[in-house]
Amino acid sequence: MLDWEKQNIENAEHYGYSEQSLILNEELSELIQAISKYRRNNSKKNFDNIIEEIADVEVMLHQIKHLLGINPKYVEQIKIEKVNRTKERIAREMI
Repeated sequence: MLDWEKQNIENAEHYGYSEQSLILNEELSELIQAISKYRRNNSKKNFDNIIEEIADVEVMLHQIKHLLGINPKYVEQIKIEKVNRTKERIAREMI
């Protein structure tokens, strides 16, 4: 486990699920807003803001997965399934 991950888990356990789930909602909203701003004006500032908001969301998702006891390997497997499903959909569109 990386140092930031260990500290992130400590942060999550300190604040708990209720508080951190609210923070996750806020961070998700900020990412949505950053993406929307970049679509209107693809400046470097707006691009950098997307990167920052992605980091915030990923930090909070890491906390929520820990607090809910969600196995990251299970999440990874679901991601693979979803990517493959999209790949199959694209293949059907090419016919």
